[in-house]
Amino acid sequence: QDVPHAVALMNAVISLGNIDPTLPPYTLEGTEPDANVIADFDTIKIPSHILHSLLQPFINIMLSLTEQVILLCCCAHLIYACYRNQCRVFMPNQLYYDIQTLIKNILFCITQQQKLDPTQPFTLLDTGDDPIELLFTFLHMCGGHNSAVNYKQALDHLGAT
Repeated sequence: QDVPHAVALMNAVISLGNIDPTLPPYTLEGTEPDANVIADFDTIKIPSHILHSLLQPFINIMLSLTEQVILLCCCAHLIYACYRNQCRVFMPNQLYYDIQTLIKNILFCITQQQKLDPTQPFTLLDTGDDPIELLFTFLHMCGGHNSAVNYKQALDHLGAT
């Protein structure tokens, strides 16, 4: 799977956003910081914060549910502000919609659980896909590079007769 590589890439971008270019080794002691270097690092700060807010709730098991929600809400607000300011230059419409929908669904699931039984524990893992969607995903993957599974192939993969 490419998920570990994607997480590693996002963590690398997050690390770049945390670098202070006015300190060594990016600026030699006794010299003025380079304005171009500072500008380059400043351009990565907002995407770094967005990725941090989106990634940490899913990979940091030490966060409480409240901390996870705070980070996700921070992510939603940051991408809204950036998208509102720059529209499709910042990110494609579909990616914006997918991230906002992901966060909205998580918040709805938490609210639903609080209404059903607030004494039961709740984690982000409890917000998983519904079983029919997972089954469709499995069938879609069975086609390999030809993801258009026909009716007979789907029945064969499901073991239906």
